[in-house]
Amino acid sequence: MGEEFWMPYILTKFFEKKSYQEDFIKGNFYLSSLATFTKTYAERGLIEAAAQGDRYAKGILDRQRNKSQRDVLEGTIASIPPSRAKEFPAEMREVMCTDVMIRALGYNYCNVMCFCKMEYRQQIFKEKMSIDWNEPNMKDFGEYAIIVKNPKEFIRRIDNAINNQNYQYICGDVNYHPMTLNNKPVNNKHSMTLGLDKPVLVKDFLKRSKKIDYDAFDKCDYYKNQNEWRIVVNNGVADEQLLRINVGNLSDIIEKVDRRDLANKMRELFLGFEVSPMEKEYYGNISRTEMKEVFYRLGENKGNLMVNIG
Repeated sequence: MGEEFWMPYILTKFFEKKSYQEDFIKGNFYLSSLATFTKTYAERGLIEAAAQGDRYAKGILDRQRNKSQRDVLEGTIASIPPSRAKEFPAEMREVMCTDVMIRALGYNYCNVMCFCKMEYRQQIFKEKMSIDWNEPNMKDFGEYAIIVKNPKEFIRRIDNAINNQNYQYICGDVNYHPMTLNNKPVNNKHSMTLGLDKPVLVKDFLKRSKKIDYDAFDKCDYYKNQNEWRIVVNNGVADEQLLRINVGNLSDIIEKVDRRDLANKMRELFLGFEVSPMEKEYYGNISRTEMKEVFYRLGENKGNLMVNIG
């Protein structure tokens, strides 16, 4: 097997409105629960709050309607071949086009903030430096953006703010995986996702799975073009509400820019030595394994079974 090829990257984030961009620079972080991305409907409370002018509730509703930001499989941790999923009738197992997955209910209470990685290649030829950017298509996420110029200081401020709240957190790269059928990768573009309402025990399901269980940093490769980096927070409460954290003013380490000017601004900052790449590692005050167990317990160690029919 060949070695994984890693490209350095700069951290960016996109916003639908300029006011959201300005609010971020002031240090106001709004972390949605994963339930926001998995539910295909809006709860009555969100609709009422949005109607009363709550712009954050409105933002959540917009994300639920935006297919690029909706992922019903967020929180999926493992899978088994259809033949082992006796919870489904035999005639249904015959038309499954993917393995049966389990989504841990505890991840409904996992709060996240998503960023985008802009990978680059740097070359020097005849004493001149050139930079090639791998700019993802993020037009569905907004016309306004920020660039993190000093990632180490950015992480330090996040760490201070979250530890002051006695929350647990991890931040780092999202990993993308193909859907599988009988534990082999499959192309699953034309299918419908169904789920069982009756939950099952996570540990019992994991005993039937040959895969290592995934966590909040694992997603279906359908979304790999988003090239995501995220902050994952546990506030210790079984609550799907938006989590608000202030990390302090970020204007000294953040550059704001319109999306259409992003690549040019990145090149300008880079050539002026005003921006540093993010290091490929996970930061936080808890390990990924420990965090998984925390969310399993918050969901009473239960999960919903999901499958694709096609």
